[in-house]
Amino acid sequence: MHKYILLFALLFLTNSQEMYQRHYTQKNIGDDIYLIPKGEHTETLIYLHGLGQTARSLLYIFNNHLEGPCLPTTKVVLLTAPTAKVEIKHGWVIPSWYNIKNIDSVINFKYTGLRSVLNFAKEQGFSGLLNLTKIENMVGMEEINTNSEKIRRVINEEIAELGGDSRKVFIGGVSQGSSMALHTGLGFDKPLGGILASAGFLLPFSKIHKANKNVPIFVSHGKADKKVPFFLANLSYWRLNEKAHQLTKVFEDHVGHDVSNTMLLEAKNWFQKLMAKTVKVAV
Repeated sequence: MHKYILLFALLFLTNSQEMYQRHYTQKNIGDDIYLIPKGEHTETLIYLHGLGQTARSLLYIFNNHLEGPCLPTTKVVLLTAPTAKVEIKHGWVIPSWYNIKNIDSVINFKYTGLRSVLNFAKEQGFSGLLNLTKIENMVGMEEINTNSEKIRRVINEEIAELGGDSRKVFIGGVSQGSSMALHTGLGFDKPLGGILASAGFLLPFSKIHKANKNVPIFVSHGKADKKVPFFLANLSYWRLNEKAHQLTKVFEDHVGHDVSNTMLLEAKNWFQKLMAKTVKVAV
């Protein structure tokens, strides 16, 4: 019985890999991975991994266009964060977009209680809630600034490759990469096509540049997430203008710190609708 299960798994992986290879040519530049369409290249998605992962960790999301979040004409750029010590991981040196020093101090339900946190949040907003502790004591600001600059350079390279049309460039990520995508995308000085954020949250100090005050945003999160609690993530999005950002939320019961197939399919539907609008505008 076990040999048949193994055979089925191998056939599934082989077929998925063949489907992926039919659409893309893979190009590795250092630890970054570029998936370049073999046909027409009409838009680019830059996607950022989570804490301790690499670009290679995300290939499974894009190896099947039936479930992946983008189109066969989409160039995918999977960036890898530099390795650095992360304090909440006992000082281990792992790929990280920024150091996380003491995330437990953000909200401690044991001492504050859910009701008092909710009341404070309603009065002060998410930024005020996080100001209960100094933000520099929680995350590495220098790393956020340095790595955001690298991401901005890649965005500008892709804009140039697409004839200068910044709205054909999208940015997204999962977990820590999701927060970086929101931070960098919202603060970018040219209008982007959209931002995809999964299993992360909007950092309280992230600024929204006027060029991206209306950028479409897709967020997804599992309600059973214990690493980045759903309550915290959803609270962080209160800063966004749901109507202006055409904010699409996909929150799924019984999903933990992960990206489900449903979330990927909903992201793809969102992506297709935006690209259809872009085509109409161009015409």
